[in-house]
Amino acid sequence: MGRRQFSCQTHTLGKASLQGFSAHLAFVFIGLALLVRDAGDDVGAPREQLHGLTAIALLAFAFLGLFRVAFHAVRSRRAKQAAAPAKIDH
Repeated sequence: MGRRQFSCQTHTLGKASLQGFSAHLAFVFIGLALLVRDAGDDVGAPREQLHGLTAIALLAFAFLGLFRVAFHAVRSRRAKQAAAPAKIDH
């Protein structure tokens, strides 16, 4: 991979930062919801950590969701740039 191609790829990583952060917050709240038990249950304090399949599933869905959001944001931005008329500098 050439230096210019690497630079172009790293430049696109920051283009979806707001959308990625928003999706990240959604997954944080989902994880917190999984930690809290039902209010009517008399089973003690909330869990401190997720274990096993629940933790693996949350992590997998979070990464897949974040990548999907980033790809969608970059793809839509590139489509808008391709549809916009080219600027001619004189």
